[in-house]
Amino acid sequence: VIAANLGNRDVSRLLTAEAEQVEAYEVPDGFHVNTRGGISDGHRGQFVSAAGIPLVGVHNAQNVCGALTALRLAGWDVVERQQTLIDALAAFRPLDHRLQTVGMVDGRLVIDDSLSTAPQAAIAALAAYADRPVGIVIGGHDRGLDYQALATALSQRLTPTTVIGVPQSGPRIGALIEAACHAAGNHAVAVQQVDDFDKAVPLLLDAVPVGGVLLLSPAAPSFGRFRDYKERGMRFRELLGL
Repeated sequence: VIAANLGNRDVSRLLTAEAEQVEAYEVPDGFHVNTRGGISDGHRGQFVSAAGIPLVGVHNAQNVCGALTALRLAGWDVVERQQTLIDALAAFRPLDHRLQTVGMVDGRLVIDDSLSTAPQAAIAALAAYADRPVGIVIGGHDRGLDYQALATALSQRLTPTTVIGVPQSGPRIGALIEAACHAAGNHAVAVQQVDDFDKAVPLLLDAVPVGGVLLLSPAAPSFGRFRDYKERGMRFRELLGL
């Protein structure tokens, strides 16, 4: 049996299994993220509130839906064990460098998402802060990934967003973003380039107002400039005095 997020168009389109082999979530009859940001269990009502999910972003709440669906498929009575599951979720600690809140700098939230090494991760990170001004550092080792989806996502943002591109892939990604924003008539997104990672942080501090988010979500590996994503994330923090 497959537990599948049928709220995701790509999953729905690519899934070829017979209907009776699929246990769906992110649909009204399954576990799904409700309009309040919590998780509902079909038509039974809310299973856990948004405050009970210690993870940032709708994508993470959807992951919880998938985990609950898998437990149900494994034979767990999730309704009977609801409080146990809620307590376990509240105690969960996400990975370091994965949408990790690391502090505040002059009234701006600092998020270390250095583990973001693909465009889909950066898209999810930006969506998590859709209603706040964001400055995001993007780029790194260029392994030829397609960044058009990231460019499209940025072209749809309504809040002020500053993109700082860093070598190697920063210029290529930035050009796609600028083209997508121009085509969409979006003036909320500004793109700048630097020739060294360390130069990105001063630009972020200049661009992002109080109440905004300083986000490292590079959408690319760290090879060449750093030993690994952990070193990159720690350098980001160091440059911000954290």
